[in-house]
Amino acid sequence: MSSAESSLLDTALSDYESVLNSWQNSETPNSEQAVNILTARDKVQKALGAENQVTANLLERLVVLDNKLQENAALIAQVLDLATYRNSLSVTTQDWWWNLDSTVESDSSDKFAWLWKGARLSVWTMNLGLLGTLATRFFSGASGLTEVLTIALPSILVLLQANNELTSSGQEGFNRLFNRLKIPPHLYEQAKFIPTASLFAFLLMIWFLQPQFSQEINREGRRAEEKGQLTNAEQNYLKAIALNNNNLDATYNLGNLYEELQNFDNALKYYIIAAKGGVPDAYNNLARLYILQNKYSEAVLLLKDGLALMAQKEQSEGNVSNDLNAVKYSIFKNLGWAKFKQANYQEAQGFLDTAIGIASVPEIQSYILNPGAANCLLAQVLEAQKLPGAVEQWRQCYDLINKRLAARDVRNAEEETWFSLAKQKLNLEKKSTP
Repeated sequence: MSSAESSLLDTALSDYESVLNSWQNSETPNSEQAVNILTARDKVQKALGAENQVTANLLERLVVLDNKLQENAALIAQVLDLATYRNSLSVTTQDWWWNLDSTVESDSSDKFAWLWKGARLSVWTMNLGLLGTLATRFFSGASGLTEVLTIALPSILVLLQANNELTSSGQEGFNRLFNRLKIPPHLYEQAKFIPTASLFAFLLMIWFLQPQFSQEINREGRRAEEKGQLTNAEQNYLKAIALNNNNLDATYNLGNLYEELQNFDNALKYYIIAAKGGVPDAYNNLARLYILQNKYSEAVLLLKDGLALMAQKEQSEGNVSNDLNAVKYSIFKNLGWAKFKQANYQEAQGFLDTAIGIASVPEIQSYILNPGAANCLLAQVLEAQKLPGAVEQWRQCYDLINKRLAARDVRNAEEETWFSLAKQKLNLEKKSTP
């Protein structure tokens, strides 16, 4: 072999190596680079044809470079229509590098590429549905930083994914990323499925965490209500219910808020839902509204159901909390009120005595919002039966409510009525006493 021949083959191999390296180092391999590789391989083959004997070193270089070409066969076949080039150049089957598309191994996953793509598009559609539903629920009222951040991240990811799916620049970006990660083209569909499925898992996690978000937003509503921000409180309660319609705390709180706002129709609606869910306070408040509407029989039935529910809670929990004892006080007080309105004075007196007994326990007193109400009602029951002790009950009613006034506690409309009546009765008693 002459030095000129050796130099020709060596040069051809160097050119071949150069274009292969350029291909592998490119972020976006293209058809021009692919053609350069194949024509460089043509030159190598031509130089080999002029050789009688090739050194082991050159052969080793050729084998290494051809192996590298084979490794990139799938990507070259993807960016280049090799069949068109074969027809134009009239290449033979011996020119195997022009037949790379036929040498690419048919990976078993290739057969299921359509399935992966279909699964990806299906999951993507579910992602859009989940995101739309979650966004509607989270932004149903006033939105804080927590809600915005919770929905913002998946929204951005969905928009990026839409860009990658629906635009050529997005698809090219995916291909560049996969090429940089050395992912074979026949695995592109599987690789694209991974971020789609990951986003679905993230949205699904948010979906199942809705009850926790609901409770936190309900607490935000309570804080807003305590600050007098009633509109904000209403929006938070509604959002908490939208995220979890089984959030009975938020349902009861919303009913209570509507009652405070004198929106009795909505108050009844949410109290009924909370009562059906087993909230003792809802039974009591709903019954009180029925009493104000002169529906005494309905109120009595509700209150007795509330007592039965309380008994079940006592049996299951053992120790009854002071909060529940305060509810029990209200139930007995309202039972006494309803029975008084039905002119069933003996039963009314029994229920009111029980309520006053509960309110007399020091540990429970601070949990009862209207401790004087039972005394005011008992005073009226005693007067109706012309029994002694009415004046003392009026005095206790007045003192208990006045004590709350001195402490600057907020009194409800019911207490205002009892306080005015007690004051009037005590003034009459004072005038009639010689």
